[in-house]
Amino acid sequence: MKSTKVLLLLLVTMCQFSIGCKEKCEEFNYKGYSKADLKFVVQVAAFSEQIDPESAFLDAAFMTGDDVTAEEATVGGKNVYRYLVGDYLSIPEVQGKLDELKASYDDAFAVAYSLGDERVAAIDDSFLNLYMQECTGKKKKKRKKRKK
Repeated sequence: MKSTKVLLLLLVTMCQFSIGCKEKCEEFNYKGYSKADLKFVVQVAAFSEQIDPESAFLDAAFMTGDDVTAEEATVGGKNVYRYLVGDYLSIPEVQGKLDELKASYDDAFAVAYSLGDERVAAIDDSFLNLYMQECTGKKKKKRKKRKK
Protein backbone atom coordinates (compact mmCIF):
# COMPACT_ATOMS: atom_id res chain seq x y z
CA MET A 1 0.00 0.00 0.00
CA LYS A 2 2.85 2.39 0.78
CA SER A 3 4.29 1.87 -2.71
CA THR A 4 0.88 2.79 -4.18
CA LYS A 5 0.79 6.04 -2.17
CA VAL A 6 4.34 6.92 -3.18
CA LEU A 7 3.54 6.19 -6.82
CA LEU A 8 0.43 8.40 -6.70
CA LEU A 9 2.32 11.24 -5.05
CA LEU A 10 5.05 10.96 -7.69
CA LEU A 11 2.46 10.89 -10.46
CA VAL A 12 0.62 13.94 -9.14
CA THR A 13 3.88 15.86 -8.73
CA MET A 14 5.05 14.93 -12.21
CA CYS A 15 1.72 15.96 -13.72
CA GLN A 16 1.73 19.30 -11.92
CA PHE A 17 5.17 20.20 -13.25
CA SER A 18 5.06 18.58 -16.68
CA ILE A 19 3.87 20.74 -19.55
CA GLY A 20 2.48 17.93 -21.72
CA CYS A 21 1.03 15.75 -18.96
CA LYS A 22 -2.52 17.03 -19.15
CA GLU A 23 -2.78 16.24 -22.85
CA LYS A 24 -1.24 12.78 -22.40
CA CYS A 25 -3.54 11.96 -19.49
CA GLU A 26 -6.56 12.82 -21.63
CA GLU A 27 -5.57 9.90 -23.88
CA PHE A 28 -5.57 7.40 -21.00
CA ASN A 29 -7.53 4.25 -21.83
CA TYR A 30 -8.24 1.30 -19.54
CA LYS A 31 -10.34 -1.69 -20.64
CA GLY A 32 -11.93 0.44 -23.33
CA TYR A 33 -12.70 3.36 -21.00
CA SER A 34 -11.10 6.75 -21.52
CA LYS A 35 -10.21 9.01 -18.60
CA ALA A 36 -13.35 11.05 -19.35
CA ASP A 37 -15.47 7.87 -19.00
CA LEU A 38 -14.25 7.01 -15.49
CA LYS A 39 -15.09 8.09 -11.99
CA PHE A 40 -13.58 6.86 -8.75
CA VAL A 41 -14.97 5.90 -5.34
CA VAL A 42 -13.59 4.57 -2.06
CA GLN A 43 -14.94 1.19 -0.97
CA VAL A 44 -14.85 1.08 2.83
CA ALA A 45 -16.44 -2.35 3.37
CA ALA A 46 -18.39 -5.28 1.93
CA PHE A 47 -20.80 -7.46 3.88
CA SER A 48 -23.02 -10.43 3.12
CA GLU A 49 -25.96 -8.58 4.66
CA GLN A 50 -27.02 -4.97 4.40
CA ILE A 51 -26.17 -2.89 7.47
CA ASP A 52 -28.30 -0.13 8.96
CA PRO A 53 -27.33 3.27 7.52
CA GLU A 54 -27.54 4.61 11.09
CA SER A 55 -24.90 2.09 12.19
CA ALA A 56 -21.91 3.57 14.04
CA PHE A 57 -19.71 1.66 11.60
CA LEU A 58 -20.61 4.15 8.85
CA ASP A 59 -20.17 7.31 10.96
CA ALA A 60 -16.68 8.09 9.65
CA ALA A 61 -17.86 7.64 6.06
CA PHE A 62 -20.77 10.05 6.53
CA MET A 63 -18.49 12.56 8.31
CA THR A 64 -16.58 13.10 5.04
CA GLY A 65 -19.56 15.05 3.74
CA ASP A 66 -19.57 12.91 0.60
CA ASP A 67 -22.30 10.53 -0.53
CA VAL A 68 -22.24 7.07 1.04
CA THR A 69 -23.97 4.36 -0.98
CA ALA A 70 -24.63 0.65 -0.63
CA GLU A 71 -24.20 -1.32 -3.83
CA GLU A 72 -25.60 -4.83 -4.09
CA ALA A 73 -23.41 -7.16 -6.15
CA THR A 74 -22.84 -10.85 -6.76
CA VAL A 75 -19.32 -12.07 -5.99
CA GLY A 76 -18.47 -15.74 -6.32
CA GLY A 77 -22.17 -16.60 -6.61
CA LYS A 78 -23.03 -14.83 -3.33
CA ASN A 79 -24.75 -11.49 -2.76
CA VAL A 80 -22.65 -8.81 -1.08
CA TYR A 81 -23.28 -5.20 -0.15
CA ARG A 82 -20.40 -2.86 -0.93
CA TYR A 83 -20.25 0.44 0.93
CA LEU A 84 -18.88 3.22 -1.23
CA VAL A 85 -17.91 6.81 -0.45
CA GLY A 86 -17.78 9.70 -2.88
CA ASP A 87 -17.76 10.20 -6.61
CA TYR A 88 -14.43 11.62 -7.80
CA LEU A 89 -13.13 12.40 -11.28
CA SER A 90 -9.39 12.05 -10.67
CA ILE A 91 -7.00 9.60 -9.08
CA PRO A 92 -5.32 12.24 -6.88
CA GLU A 93 -8.76 13.30 -5.58
CA VAL A 94 -9.83 9.75 -4.68
CA GLN A 95 -6.40 9.03 -3.19
CA GLY A 96 -6.79 12.02 -0.85
CA LYS A 97 -10.17 10.71 0.32
CA LEU A 98 -8.77 7.19 0.66
CA ASP A 99 -5.97 8.47 2.88
CA GLU A 100 -8.57 10.23 5.06
CA LEU A 101 -10.79 7.14 5.34
CA LYS A 102 -7.92 4.72 6.05
CA ALA A 103 -7.83 6.11 9.61
CA SER A 104 -11.23 4.46 10.22
CA TYR A 105 -11.33 1.70 7.61
CA ASP A 106 -8.08 -0.28 7.34
CA ASP A 107 -9.27 -2.30 4.35
CA ALA A 108 -10.60 0.63 2.31
CA PHE A 109 -9.44 0.92 -1.30
CA ALA A 110 -10.16 2.99 -4.40
CA VAL A 111 -12.23 1.64 -7.28
CA ALA A 112 -12.76 2.88 -10.84
CA TYR A 113 -16.31 2.89 -12.24
CA SER A 114 -17.62 3.86 -15.64
CA LEU A 115 -19.86 6.89 -15.68
CA GLY A 116 -22.64 4.35 -16.33
CA ASP A 117 -21.90 2.84 -12.88
CA GLU A 118 -20.17 -0.33 -14.13
CA ARG A 119 -17.36 -1.44 -11.81
CA VAL A 120 -14.20 -1.34 -13.94
CA ALA A 121 -11.30 -2.13 -11.58
CA ALA A 122 -9.78 -1.66 -8.18
CA ILE A 123 -7.05 0.95 -8.28
CA ASP A 124 -4.09 -1.40 -7.93
CA ASP A 125 -0.50 -1.35 -9.16
CA SER A 126 -1.40 -2.59 -12.67
CA PHE A 127 -3.97 0.21 -13.09
CA LEU A 128 -1.51 2.80 -11.75
CA ASN A 129 1.29 1.50 -13.97
CA LEU A 130 -0.85 2.01 -17.05
CA TYR A 131 -2.03 5.41 -15.82
CA MET A 132 1.54 6.52 -15.13
CA GLN A 133 2.83 5.19 -18.44
CA GLU A 134 0.10 6.93 -20.42
CA CYS A 135 0.39 10.19 -18.47
CA THR A 136 4.16 10.46 -18.20
CA GLY A 137 5.54 7.96 -20.69
CA LYS A 138 7.29 6.13 -17.83
CA LYS A 139 6.63 2.82 -16.13
CA LYS A 140 6.70 2.23 -12.41
CA LYS A 141 10.11 0.91 -11.48
CA LYS A 142 10.18 -2.57 -10.02
CA ARG A 143 12.18 -3.09 -6.87
CA LYS A 144 15.00 -5.57 -6.98
CA LYS A 145 14.87 -8.24 -4.34
CA ARG A 146 17.74 -8.22 -1.92
CA LYS A 147 19.95 -11.25 -1.87
CA LYS A 148 20.59 -12.74 1.52
